[in-house]
Amino acid sequence: MLTSSQQRSVDSSSRQPYVTVMLARDFLDNYIFLAVGRVGSTSENITQKVVWVEEHDKRSFLLDLLNAAGLNDPSQESLTLVFVETKKGADSLEEFLHHEGYPVTSIHGDRSQREREDALKRFRGGQTPILVATAVAARGLDIPHVKHVINFDLPSDVEEYVHRIGRTGRMGNLGLATSFFNDKNRNLVRDLVELLVETKQELPPWLDSMAADQRMPQNNRRGGGANKRYHILKISVAGSVAALVLETTASKVVVEVVAVALLEVVVAVQEDMEGEVVAEEGDTAVVDTQAVDIMAAVGVVVAMVALTTVGAEAAQTGGAAVRPTPQPGPATLG
Repeated sequence: MLTSSQQRSVDSSSRQPYVTVMLARDFLDNYIFLAVGRVGSTSENITQKVVWVEEHDKRSFLLDLLNAAGLNDPSQESLTLVFVETKKGADSLEEFLHHEGYPVTSIHGDRSQREREDALKRFRGGQTPILVATAVAARGLDIPHVKHVINFDLPSDVEEYVHRIGRTGRMGNLGLATSFFNDKNRNLVRDLVELLVETKQELPPWLDSMAADQRMPQNNRRGGGANKRYHILKISVAGSVAALVLETTASKVVVEVVAVALLEVVVAVQEDMEGEVVAEEGDTAVVDTQAVDIMAAVGVVVAMVALTTVGAEAAQTGGAAVRPTPQPGPATLG
């Protein structure tokens, strides 16, 4: 039997998951990772087209693509793979295309193994050159003559997108990938633009504009990241300490000092946050100062009310602030 030092382990995959690479690096001796091309990228043999299509226009646009490709007549040399996001969507789209007279079949996770094999056999043979599929067909399928991959529904991440369009343009052949994009897919903008630019694909002006909007500073962006939360916490703590001191002191001098200190904290935080630039997911965003202005105004009001009320009580009583006697509340029924 071979010893551990004599054993060799090889794991080959067209798309190696990142977690698998990390496990191999951590647990294997003399670990070597060999990649052809950039991991997570796609082939330049695939022409990628991204078109803006609203949800209610998708079926009509799909019919235009199929008509342009002449897919009314079955052909083994020109296969089209249509990806949808859900199993229900696959069944619905297959029924729609069948009703329109197209030779179509479908596969998804609810189909039995026999049904999947039959559908793939008809697809490979060209009897049904249109295959509607969910992500179950995005990996591990090596079907020749897939000329066109259509993302009827785009996936939620770019890695899945790469797997899907990788069903075409295989073995040195040329392929076409068309993706329907709309407002639901804004989370893909940055990664999709990077992929299109890297593989020297045509970048639609509207997509480039969306990517630029995400990169540029936005004065009205909500949130502001960890720094803003830190500043808000600082104001809250200062206000709480001031309130505690005001509740326990009877000295007019102490009241004035606390009120001034609270005002100084509010002003200092406001100055820190105005124009502050924070990193937010790789982009730069100018923190929205409107919320800070509101907090500053609230801080001023609180401090002035505290100074006026408690200070006046202390002055009237000769240094002893008047505190209302707590009144018992109404009985609470259990």
